[in-house]
Amino acid sequence: SQKSSMKIYRIKTNVSEDPEDIGIVVDGVKTLTALKNFPRACSMLVGLTYAVDLAYPKELRYTFEVFQKLLLELDSSKLSPKVTSLKNKLLYFLDYMHRYYEVLLLCAF
Repeated sequence: SQKSSMKIYRIKTNVSEDPEDIGIVVDGVKTLTALKNFPRACSMLVGLTYAVDLAYPKELRYTFEVFQKLLLELDSSKLSPKVTSLKNKLLYFLDYMHRYYEVLLLCAF
């Protein structure tokens, strides 16, 4: 992995209007443009980072790892201890909620 500077940019000409352009800059170069919205820009940034094997920004390392490995299931067998802990807590919570709603449904009838 190579270390790079990555940013999502948004150009807005008027406060009340939609952005004129949303895109991604890598090492000061516009890499992707006209992405239309912030969620699309975020998903493209994760995909771009994965596709060209860029290193995640240190302060967002775990955020990107959760997106890539838990949500997108890319390299999901290689989780860091922190993300493994989050995954286990989420699975426990989902199991708890599933059981809770089962009990509610049984009591309703």
